[in-house]
Amino acid sequence: MKIIEKIHSFDLRFFYSLRTFNLSKTADKLLTFYIYLGDGYIWGLVLLYFALFDGISKMIEVIKAVAPLVVISLVVYHAIKLTVRRKRPYELLPDIKPTISPMDKYSFPSGHTMNNLTISFGLIHFINQTGTFLTIILVLVPLSWGILRIYYGLHWLSDVLAGVILAGLCFGIGSLFM
Repeated sequence: MKIIEKIHSFDLRFFYSLRTFNLSKTADKLLTFYIYLGDGYIWGLVLLYFALFDGISKMIEVIKAVAPLVVISLVVYHAIKLTVRRKRPYELLPDIKPTISPMDKYSFPSGHTMNNLTISFGLIHFINQTGTFLTIILVLVPLSWGILRIYYGLHWLSDVLAGVILAGLCFGIGSLFM
């Protein structure tokens, strides 16, 4: 069995295992709203927090520190996404109907995981909070978005794992500019 076939087999097993969880309608609505925060809205709230509690100048410092990471992450993301062109689970599995619309056409890598985690790494570095509760939150939130996007049929586990690895790579490159 080729490595790609093994990955796909693992992806399928994980996908269907995750789908065994039945969510209530209320939980489904809350998680759907939560996932949409990963479309970038959460970072507007973070910037608003900096502006309100630390001042506009601190907010501008945050933007300047994280902007190179965002650019690098988006360039890498689009280059890979448009090269690989992997189909999403709901496109390959006839029993899956997405309840959340994807932001783009292809599945690999998970941009919600990759781009948001890259920004999270930048914020952790910027505010020098390594090892704190805030660090845990800044890492777990993008990871949870990735897992939920698997649940909703938009990604495979390998898309999310690649997003994690690529986020680390993009942060590594981008930190040279911070």
